[in-house]
Amino acid sequence: MADCEAPSDLLRVTLAGFVVPSHIRPGFSRTWGISVVSDMWAPYDEAISDIHASIITKPPCSWSSSDITCEVLDGQRLRLEVALDAPTTPALTFELVLEAKVHCGRVVLPLHLGPVAVVASLPRPNRAAASARVLPLRMVTAPLRIHEAQDCNSTIASSTWDPGVLLAAYLSSKAASTQDLLGAAATMVQTLDEPLRVVEVGCGCGVAGLALAAARPQTRAVLTDGDAAACALAAQNVKDNGLAGRVDASTLRWKEGGNDRKELAALRACLGGPPQLVLAADVVYLPSSFEALVGTLASLCDMGVRGSHADSGNAADVLFAYRPRIEGDAHFFHLLLEEFDATLVVPASEAGALLRAAFGAHQASDTAVDNQEEGGSGEGERQIVAGGLTGQGCDGMPYMRASA
Repeated sequence: MADCEAPSDLLRVTLAGFVVPSHIRPGFSRTWGISVVSDMWAPYDEAISDIHASIITKPPCSWSSSDITCEVLDGQRLRLEVALDAPTTPALTFELVLEAKVHCGRVVLPLHLGPVAVVASLPRPNRAAASARVLPLRMVTAPLRIHEAQDCNSTIASSTWDPGVLLAAYLSSKAASTQDLLGAAATMVQTLDEPLRVVEVGCGCGVAGLALAAARPQTRAVLTDGDAAACALAAQNVKDNGLAGRVDASTLRWKEGGNDRKELAALRACLGGPPQLVLAADVVYLPSSFEALVGTLASLCDMGVRGSHADSGNAADVLFAYRPRIEGDAHFFHLLLEEFDATLVVPASEAGALLRAAFGAHQASDTAVDNQEEGGSGEGERQIVAGGLTGQGCDGMPYMRASA
C-alpha cells in the first residue's frame, strides 16, 4: 500500500459500459461496471473500503422504496432496477449518487448522474443523463456541482482533472486574502469589497474559476476555452451553481504573439476592466499549442499596462496549476520563462495535504498548506503560478508562481 504522506492522486468514482439515459421506462434493469480511477482514468489498484450507491428523488415524486433499487455488487458492479408498476404520472424523477472511501484519507470525488425520469414512453432521441462531480469545498457555502459530459470523444474538455481541482482547492482556501491571490499585484484590489476581475484560459468544465467565484462573492470572471462544447458545459455549470451575472463563459482561442485587440476588448468589456487574475490548469498537453498559450497568457497579463487603456501600471497575475504529462512539456516552460519568472508555491509533496484540508477528508497541518514561497516582483511585472519546473514525476501535482 502506498505511503499515506506521499503525493496522492485525486480519485473519482466512474461507471464503465453503457451511459445512463435521461429517460427510462418502468421495468428498466441494467448493470454497469463501477470503479475508482485516478487522473487520466488510470485504475486505482489499492484497497477500497467501500463503494456506496444511493438514490435522491426530485419533486414532484410519488413512489415507494420498492419502485427503484440500486446496489453495488462485489464492489465492481452497479445494478439499477425500476419496478414494472413504478409511477409515470407525474414522472418519477431521481438522481443516482455514487460515493467511495479509500485508505490513506485520499479525496474521492463522488459521481452524480441525473436527473433520470421514469416515463411511459421514451423521447427521441433519448439523451444521456447529466454527469456531475460534487466538490464539497470547506470554504464554499454550497458544494460545487461540476457537470461532465458522458461522451467518450470529449473527455479532455469535459472532465475534472487533478490540477483544476487542486487550483480550485487553493483558490477557495485563499479567497479571503487578496495578497495571497495576487501577490505584488494586490494593490489593484485593496479590499474584498472591490470586484476581482478574473479570466480562466482552457477552462474545460470551469472548476477553478467557479470555485473562486463561489468562495469570493466580489468576483467577476470569464471562463474561456477554444472548444465551444467545453464553453457550453462551463456555462451550464455557471448557471447550476447560481453564479450567473458574475461569471460568463466565452470561446477564446490561443494565438501566437497574443490575441488581437478585438478579442481583448470584448473580454475587458465583459469584466468591466482588464483582468487582475488569470487562471490556467492542466493546459500543457499539446506541444503544437505551447507558443500560442504563452502568447495568450502574456497578452492577457499586459491588458492593464499597455495601450490607451493602461490602468494602474500593474500587470495581472496568473495562477497556473500543472501536472507532468508528456516528455516535451519542458519546451513549454522554456517558452514560458522567456516571458515570466517562476516561483514554486505548492510543491507536489504538499498537494495531498492541500486537497485534504480543502475538502475536509481529514485535517492537514496548517504549515503544510501555508508554508509557501512568496514570489516578489516589482510594479508592472507579470506574475504567474505554474507547476512542473521542479522535475516531479507523473504522480505529482506541483503548483508555482512566477514573475516577469
